Amino acid sequence: MSTHKLLLSILVTTSIFMSSGCSDNVDDSDIYTFTGKTIIDVLKEKPDYSDFVSILNKVHFSDKSQSTAAQMLSARGNYTVFAPNNEAMSQYLDSIYETTGFDVRQVSDSVANAIVKNAIIDSKDAKAYYSTDFNSGALDRTNLDDRFITVGFKAGENSSIIVLNNKSNVLTRDLETSNGVIHTIDHVLDFSNSNLAELIKQTPNLQVFGELLKLTGWQDSMAKYRDLAYEKLDHGTGTSTSGEVIYAPERRYFGYTAFVETDSVLAQYWHLPEIKYSDNGRISNWEQVYAAIKEKCSQLYPDCRNSNPKNENNAVNKFIAYHLLPMRIRWDQIVQHHCEMGYGYADPTTLGVDCYEYYETMGKTQRRLMKITEGAESDGKRINRKVTYDYGLYGTDLKVKSVQRPGILIYENNKDYQQQALNGFYYTISEPLVYDEGVPNSVLNERIRWDFSSLLPELITNNYRKIKDSKNYYFPAGYFDRIKMAEGCNYKYISYYYATIENYQGDEHNISGQYDFTVALPPVPFRGTYEFRISVAHYPALGMAQLYIGTDPNRLHACGLPIDLRLDVSSNAVGYQLDGADWDLNRQNDKDMRNRGYMKPPQHDGIKTGQGTAPLESMRSSVVKAPYARLRYIVYTGTIDPSQQLYLRVKNVLENTAASFELDYLEYAPKSVYAGYEAEDIW
Repeated sequence: MSTHKLLLSILVTTSIFMSSGCSDNVDDSDIYTFTGKTIIDVLKEKPDYSDFVSILNKVHFSDKSQSTAAQMLSARGNYTVFAPNNEAMSQYLDSIYETTGFDVRQVSDSVANAIVKNAIIDSKDAKAYYSTDFNSGALDRTNLDDRFITVGFKAGENSSIIVLNNKSNVLTRDLETSNGVIHTIDHVLDFSNSNLAELIKQTPNLQVFGELLKLTGWQDSMAKYRDLAYEKLDHGTGTSTSGEVIYAPERRYFGYTAFVETDSVLAQYWHLPEIKYSDNGRISNWEQVYAAIKEKCSQLYPDCRNSNPKNENNAVNKFIAYHLLPMRIRWDQIVQHHCEMGYGYADPTTLGVDCYEYYETMGKTQRRLMKITEGAESDGKRINRKVTYDYGLYGTDLKVKSVQRPGILIYENNKDYQQQALNGFYYTISEPLVYDEGVPNSVLNERIRWDFSSLLPELITNNYRKIKDSKNYYFPAGYFDRIKMAEGCNYKYISYYYATIENYQGDEHNISGQYDFTVALPPVPFRGTYEFRISVAHYPALGMAQLYIGTDPNRLHACGLPIDLRLDVSSNAVGYQLDGADWDLNRQNDKDMRNRGYMKPPQHDGIKTGQGTAPLESMRSSVVKAPYARLRYIVYTGTIDPSQQLYLRVKNVLENTAASFELDYLEYAPKSVYAGYEAEDIW
């Protein structure tokens, strides 16, 4: 929403939805008693906020509006304000202007705007953030400058202290007002205005990686931030599932994520020459260090013989490219948790089974995958972890049997250095990240299940994934690079986070109308025979769809007969039966369904997540959701090469503009899985 529209929208009455959960005990001694006053009323009556109030009265968000930030905070809404006290304001302004006792009345417009926009989150029709909503990691909504505020905890005298952006301590929490919540902080919230590559280069313990980003040209490839051309277009409107008009995003940001070795990690694992630093923090013996790195990369990637480090067939280039993702991912979204067995929102730190995300790394000629796992036994988030599981009786228990590769640990924080750039995040890792033969042939030689959202960098970067409001979001043609839509498609994204829903990872992509769209599929890890599957839901309103697949998006091949999504899943054409106590019958039902081109939902996911309790029923046996089960449909079986770009086309074959198609998740299953010595596991 543009700023002037934002200022108008605050006049609209909004509803407040309650949800909370925090795993840390914080001091509850400084709790404000609600008086019915607005945020600006509370700030004005407390002298220790006078400098911040002065700034609020100065800031105008738009040339088209005379309304100030102070006026905005006096109107209806659901705002969270991280208000710096006068001491914090004085310290910040003195450091900015390199003086002592700077007069707040003389602050520039740019500095004032930054202070205010960084301090305020507009939750719109969701509730403002109370301290009970804080968990370690970034808040799920951005501030008025579209930046994420990160939350951490440190030990205090009697309880945990809440720390924002690794710097600002929350002094007084939960000052409740009629239009939001105020938290008092001891340091002004500020953010780096550098792009991600620049921020890495500016970080003292990441000098080697920063130099390599520049040398390989990836620094330039990670410079984009905002799609201004998109903002100039009229994108029209869509229709929600309830028939309401929904609007397209007004912004389209670009973003990136980097997993980075510190200088000390590279030096330790690769036995580099001693890294020497000059007075300005730069590496003074770079040629010597780089020669050792180049030699090591040549050993790791002997097939990459191009001598130009900017060429993707260069060994150093290949090493760096595998660290980069074309999307901005906050910490808590690296691996999604929603409806897996054993997970509950009452205690989001409790993980029952392993969860994972697959990502396609950057690079046009080197199409490679990365798997990130987090679970009960992984001890954090790990890249390319490989384990075998003891499935127990008929596969109903998912416990780690042995660990072949522990995986590379991702750290949430890099000391007290900033990790959020203008266009992305970086996270440091425990050891060098290498795409060796074991990654495609061992780690990724498995059934690969992609949540459809993880395929869309734009969705993640622009902060639509896992929004806690269960609303519909409309996306026009061209917003997602991976999807091409014919005229007449109505693309909705629906996040059911914190809701009882059968969707994988709690969201779905719903394309309605006389739909006809094509999706560029992710690569496979190695050349081989695969089954390609998609999740399909069966509702009377979903109509009938013809699927096509191939390498030429203009000449795709039809995959069998159209799928009739109007059929009940228990019909003879599908044959879905709930799992029962007799596993011989369950297995036979699995075989019968496969003969019809279908598979049951995975055991991995369950029901009853929305009440804050662990799922009690697997999707394979859930009576509650049986009529609407997200089955797996086998689209294609054949040889696929990693270098191939495959496309999937989905077309409505009925003259029914009310019909829709739901995209939830995709699967690649190599032949060793779907036709191995043992039957494919039910997870």
